[in-house]
Amino acid sequence: MGEQDSFIGKKTYSKIAFGEAYIIYQESHSIQPHRVKNIPEEIKILKKALEKAKNEIIKIKNSLENRAPYEIFAIFEMYELLIDDFFFQKEIEEEILKTGLNAPFILYSKTEERVVFFDKSEDPLVRKGGDDIRFVSDKIIFHLLKQNQEEKGLQDKILIAQKLSPLDLILYSYQGIKGIVLEEGDTTSHVAIVAHSMGLSYILGIPNITSKVKNGDTIVLDGFQGVIYKNPHQQKMSELIKKMQKQGELEQLFKNSNNEKQTTTIDNKPIIIQANLAIFEEISKLKALKPEGVGLFRTEFLFHEEHEIPSINRQVAKYIDIATAVPNSIPVTIRTFDFSADKTPFTLKHIEQHNPTIGLRGIRYAIYSNIFKEQFEALILASQKLSIKILIPMVSSITEVEYLKKVEAEILSQYNIEKKHKLGIMIEVPSSVYLINDIANLIDFLSFGTNDLMQFFLAADRGNHFINDLKNPLEPTFLRFLNFAVQEGLKNNLFTSICGEIASNPLLIPILVGMGFESISCSPFVIPEVKNIVSRLSFEECKRFKDNILKLKTPKEVEEEIYNFINANYPDISELLIK
Repeated sequence: MGEQDSFIGKKTYSKIAFGEAYIIYQESHSIQPHRVKNIPEEIKILKKALEKAKNEIIKIKNSLENRAPYEIFAIFEMYELLIDDFFFQKEIEEEILKTGLNAPFILYSKTEERVVFFDKSEDPLVRKGGDDIRFVSDKIIFHLLKQNQEEKGLQDKILIAQKLSPLDLILYSYQGIKGIVLEEGDTTSHVAIVAHSMGLSYILGIPNITSKVKNGDTIVLDGFQGVIYKNPHQQKMSELIKKMQKQGELEQLFKNSNNEKQTTTIDNKPIIIQANLAIFEEISKLKALKPEGVGLFRTEFLFHEEHEIPSINRQVAKYIDIATAVPNSIPVTIRTFDFSADKTPFTLKHIEQHNPTIGLRGIRYAIYSNIFKEQFEALILASQKLSIKILIPMVSSITEVEYLKKVEAEILSQYNIEKKHKLGIMIEVPSSVYLINDIANLIDFLSFGTNDLMQFFLAADRGNHFINDLKNPLEPTFLRFLNFAVQEGLKNNLFTSICGEIASNPLLIPILVGMGFESISCSPFVIPEVKNIVSRLSFEECKRFKDNILKLKTPKEVEEEIYNFINANYPDISELLIK
């Protein structure tokens, strides 16, 4: 075991996890050229790496069969065919013979030359081919750089990379990883949301971590402190194991005390605790977690490997499948497509935007791409059979709400049916807060998407690690704005729910209860903990606590006040959250 090191990232309040490091080498990592001493041996190493990459892909494919959706299994079937026909292998060998340079550099260079054609194509299917070639090339490069490493797959590994897309993470999760450590991102990034919803431990925002660890290092993630340990010494490992044991005891306590009854505070204020879901397969985990609804189902991940947006009939069937699969007929809130920079299917990546985060996304993208009406129609038809609430993302103007109502009326008239669904909008753009009075009679509920609301309010890009310190949910000005927004909804008799990552943070639950949120929609695996916390709180006491918090001036003051409150109200979990 090597020397112990520790690295600080963003606190995630997720599970402690440990395992062997597995570094994902990505195209952004520089591979330097150098002359090799033995050219025939370098070519032999290249062929061996190709064979190892093929065997790894076959192993992954076989492990996914009957476990993952067919669409994901089929990706690896295609990768297997691609590596069999790795059409520029001969080119690479000839270049090694000609230049005497190392195989990883030549493979990387030739890959980038080849994919330029794909990247420039206007055909989204052709562009997807470039991504596929890069994936296979990265696998081969990994084996070129790690010739002497025994291949053990990803089961129980800690994945370490510069960055991952949410879809990449979904793929890797099916291979049994225990956690992820990334150089980029923060706790409100989309990859963090998916990791949290799938019960994976994760630490984000550790610069250059891929160059500070090596494959096979023992890695321990402590999400409560936002720290990872590399090869911890015996004393530190003992401390972390004790912490894991305490966490396990508390999780069992939360599960044992969890029930399907309405969650209420000790002074009988009902708070509906719901689940956020990103992929269909997560539904199977809900029965044991006992949520009181699905507060957010993200549809953009449902069809991410489709070559085109599915037909209305296929969508209706899928939405009915979702509503039917949830246990105990709990209500399901389905959000319309919220395509954005890091979660857009390749079929729609034909629009170049300088700043897509505040450009065509959410309802704007859906209207522009002519995909909104069909999805809205499919959701309305599905809601005729089952209890489905329809949630519209990224609304920022009354014109958009009027458009929604116009399309809704047209669909109801077209099918000669009555409205059975509830229609809501996400409050994630500051301007939407000031729409609430004007649109209260047009909609049925509000869902506060605080990840985006916070980034827009603080002008702090969720994906920019240079300003991680600014993206703080404990910022008093943001908490004051959020409180104002909730009151606007409540005074207009609109049902108010919160579904951002803030809702999965146990430190903030007392503040959210005090603000008056009627529902907290969180990552599935923290539902027992959130229900347990809420059931210990007094609504009246939380209101007073919230009022005190809103008078403070700095995030540090807010954090100290929260810790004092936690120690007083649920000290048994304070030793995990506070150190």
